[in-house]
Formats: sequence, structure tokens, C-alpha cells
Amino acid sequence: MVISNSRRRGGAFEECWSEFSGGMPVTVKEARSGAQGHATVTRARSMLGAAWRPVEFNCEHFVEEACGRTRRSAQLHAASMISVLLGLLVLVGRE
Repeated sequence: MVISNSRRRGGAFEECWSEFSGGMPVTVKEARSGAQGHATVTRARSMLGAAWRPVEFNCEHFVEEACGRTRRSAQLHAASMISVLLGLLVLVGRE
């Protein structure tokens, strides 16, 4: 079974591996130091049913919180930075 938070399911959900992967290959990464298995699963299960929200509670936020860390999303941060840079380029290009 896999506990994940996805747009496809609309939130945090537990499903079998084959449904989760959709027939695609999945890479399993080791947890960063400090994350303990039982506590991580308990935290993940406590979030079941929470709604997926791209900015406030996406898949990366879910993993961080399940591992006992502060919610953050590297993808969201990168997208924000790219948006800011593109905006600056547009402004500079108008001058």
C-alpha cells in the first residue's frame, strides 16, 4: 500500500502500489536521516482525507510533514522564482 497526496486523487489517499504507479516505473528513495518509519506512517495516515492544494498542500508538502519536517516544496519555490525572473525580464524588455 502507498499513502500519497495527489491531484489525481484530490488529496491524501491510501491505495495499492499498482494503482499508485499506474503501470509506470516508480523510484523509491531512502528517507533523509531523522525520519523514522513507524512515526512517518502514523503522520501520513493522520493526513488521510486532507485535500490536495497546489500551493498549500501538494505532494512535496505531504512528504515533508509525514517525515516530521516543516512543509516546503522545492518545485513550488523553483516555479515562483522562475515567475519572478520572467516578470523582471518582461519589465526590463519594456524599457
